[in-house]
Amino acid sequence: MEPVQQAMEEAQSSANSETKSTAGDKHETSRAMAQGERDRLAQQLHNLQMLHAALMKIPLNSGKDTVEIGSYVKTSQGDFYVSVGLGEVKQGGMKFYAIGAHSPVGQQIMNKRQGDRFAFGPREAEIEKIY
Repeated sequence: MEPVQQAMEEAQSSANSETKSTAGDKHETSRAMAQGERDRLAQQLHNLQMLHAALMKIPLNSGKDTVEIGSYVKTSQGDFYVSVGLGEVKQGGMKFYAIGAHSPVGQQIMNKRQGDRFAFGPREAEIEKIY
């Protein structure tokens, strides 16, 4: 979320720093474009915040034998948290991918057990542990 917040601040700064020139229309067009970009980034930030809030509400399903929503899955190709599609997440020194159950990878690993294999793009991966 930080990159979106930073881009939003830069767009606002750009809009605020535009000075009137002899070409007044150009000035107004630049300000309008910068404001439009800021608004687009604000919406993107809002969407990310909503996804993050949804992610935090999903209970971690520890102790389950099969992959389901809320499972943290360690595989030979990386770690996945079956929750909402946020993509790569870095939290507390860990890196994992928050994926939705209906995403391509989510569909491949749902209801699988430790030791099961699944297609991961052009590669194959093995489920090493389900938390």
